[in-house]
Amino acid sequence: MWIAGHLTVVEGRLHQMLQGTPNPVARWKPLFDWGSEPVDDPAAYPPFEEVLRTFKELRQQTHAFLDEVGEAGLDQPTKCQPPGFGGAGFETAGSAIIIIAGHACGHLGGLNVLRAAAGKQRLFVPSAELRAF
Repeated sequence: MWIAGHLTVVEGRLHQMLQGTPNPVARWKPLFDWGSEPVDDPAAYPPFEEVLRTFKELRQQTHAFLDEVGEAGLDQPTKCQPPGFGGAGFETAGSAIIIIAGHACGHLGGLNVLRAAAGKQRLFVPSAELRAF
């Protein structure tokens, strides 16, 4: 749950950087942002369906932004950057988007390991043909 909420807050932060508007899920930052810790109590979090729906809506808006600006727009400067991250790659829309996408990949890789350790099916199980490729 924490990973889903964290990725949602970070996707909101991406919109903050791209649009210069407040993070649309800032209300969830105490639960899912830097410095927060996952808890075992589901009641401590918003409903999973709400978090997932919100993430999908924000990601859809990211795709709409990309469609609107096109490849040439990836070099446009971001409207704002996280404090203390000057020169860290958040200066342009394209670099901010790629950093946020890589951030999500890292968390999803960790989730895959956690699922396996818990005895659950991994999120991605390569076929025999893919393994032989």
